[in-house]
Amino acid sequence: MKTLSPEFIITPETERVTMGQDVYLQLKTWLTMGHLMPGEALSLRNISHALGVSVMPVRGAVHRLVAEHALEMTPQKAIRVPILTIAEFQELTNIRIALEGMAVSIAAKSRTEAELKIVQKNQKLFSLEMDKKNPKTRILIEQNRHFHFSAYRAAHKELLMQMIETLWLRIGPILNYDLHKRTPQTVAGLHHDGLVEAFETKDSRLAKKNLENDILSAAEFIISEKILVS
Repeated sequence: MKTLSPEFIITPETERVTMGQDVYLQLKTWLTMGHLMPGEALSLRNISHALGVSVMPVRGAVHRLVAEHALEMTPQKAIRVPILTIAEFQELTNIRIALEGMAVSIAAKSRTEAELKIVQKNQKLFSLEMDKKNPKTRILIEQNRHFHFSAYRAAHKELLMQMIETLWLRIGPILNYDLHKRTPQTVAGLHHDGLVEAFETKDSRLAKKNLENDILSAAEFIISEKILVS
């Protein structure tokens, strides 16, 4: 019988760590893909039931996200998605413009033909859903994220991508609110089209301009809705 080397043996501890990482990644997806909204309360038991796991890995994943400020613990020990203050939101918006603008500026120049096709495809899928009489918000949210991150990945800057992903953990739920409310409008789609054009022509300045306008138009709408804390 073949003897497995130690790295291939799954111990209870290894299994627990792997499960905890899987739960953490799933919660991150929920935060950035429209499954959770600002102020929404979460239950360890409900999360574990939804994911089909025990409470232990859920608790570890939640505590990790609390440490990253993607979730928060209230004075009553309840877990919820944070509600941002106007000042926090504006600061995050400015950081997004700087980091995500940097990413698309680099990506517009360095993208490959294969990466361009992915960006074009993701924007087409977003536009097709946006143009429907009754677009599904969940699909819009998912395609919006796919579009943005396919553009950012074309920069080939791993550390920059990690920073942007951390930002989206904080900003994701509030951006999802924007798409929930603005689905009849096509503002995001127009800026996305401009970004695709910039990628096609390898125009870094145009890419950054359209990305900035996309972020700012969403930010202005969110602030006007008065859902942030003063």
